[in-house]
Amino acid sequence: MSVRTPPRLLDLAGTSLLRDNEASAIAALEYLPTELFPSLFLEAFFGRRVETLKALLQAWPFVRLPLGGLIKMPHVGPLQAVLEGLDVLLAQKVRPR
Repeated sequence: MSVRTPPRLLDLAGTSLLRDNEASAIAALEYLPTELFPSLFLEAFFGRRVETLKALLQAWPFVRLPLGGLIKMPHVGPLQAVLEGLDVLLAQKVRPR
């Protein structure tokens, strides 16, 4: 019998945010703690929330975004959104956060 570790409250909040409303999630990005971004990114990617992915990338608070593991997956739509979001981010003269 194995004991599962319960999810962190921070992860539950992020999952709930994405489930409620995509527009609300996008509007809240500037107020979210940076440690929530990686789990939100994965949740949006696998949930195929294209607009949320684009907004997440434009507000991405880290210097790196490791995509290697996602490239091999058959999620063309979300991956296209990631690339479009990166394109917008690179075009910005002022970086967020």
